Amino acid sequence: MLPPYNKLNVRGHISIVQLKDLCDEDSYLLIYYDSKSKFVHLRPIHSSTVPEISMELAKIFLVFGAPNILQSDERMDFLLKIIIKVNILWPVCKMLYSHTQLKHRGIDSAFVKSMLQSWIMLNGKENWALGCYFVQMQINSSVNEDLGCSAHCAMFGTELRTGLANLGLSPEDVQQLVAVEDFEVLYRMRYDGEALDGPDPEFGAVVDLPTGSLGLQAENMISSGKFFLQKAWSTLGLDLFSVCFVLITAKMIVEVFTHLLLPSIYTRAYIFTSPITLVK
Repeated sequence: MLPPYNKLNVRGHISIVQLKDLCDEDSYLLIYYDSKSKFVHLRPIHSSTVPEISMELAKIFLVFGAPNILQSDERMDFLLKIIIKVNILWPVCKMLYSHTQLKHRGIDSAFVKSMLQSWIMLNGKENWALGCYFVQMQINSSVNEDLGCSAHCAMFGTELRTGLANLGLSPEDVQQLVAVEDFEVLYRMRYDGEALDGPDPEFGAVVDLPTGSLGLQAENMISSGKFFLQKAWSTLGLDLFSVCFVLITAKMIVEVFTHLLLPSIYTRAYIFTSPITLVK
């Protein structure tokens, strides 16, 4: 029995869009998306032949997995040839084919083409193949009305990360950062003396954790615990060097008091408290 349709990688959908009117060369766009998450893959191709389409689908399936059912608005004999070719490239990958259901609400091919056309108008058609991936990113990171979230969040459980922009820094600060050391200096300036304990690749994830998960909140609290001492010193107006200096000085005073002053005090106390013997 097949898994329920509301699971990932149960049904996948492909469409082939001709782009000759957008580009000088004979070009096509392969659109594949998961019916559950609506996560879309856009692949620029130079022909609508079975070998090239099957090769691009195999690349996608080898990373994200293959669906149980592959459906399309294309001819069923054409779709079947694609499935057979994918199975030849990846022998363990066996899929069923089906025509797109009438009630199915997926990714509109005309809408995708219009987005790519807008990108080409702004950036030129020389790099139209690269523009396919920018359009893919924009579609997957936008909120889907049926899902109530983005397709990227539905697929991976988190929103798309765009480097330092996820840390909540201003664009001016982001432009000034080059190395990890630059971030540590900026962090100290922004957070009143709090310093990182060296490069921490998980720091961005701690800053940008969703607030709805108790598990992630606990992880955030545990991770922030390593800054407890630094926060306490910052509240007192001290840094690590000042704290070490105070501790060393206090130790020296205790040692001087123990080795020099205490013996003298004990001697005087013995003289005044010992019985006096008179010599006759």
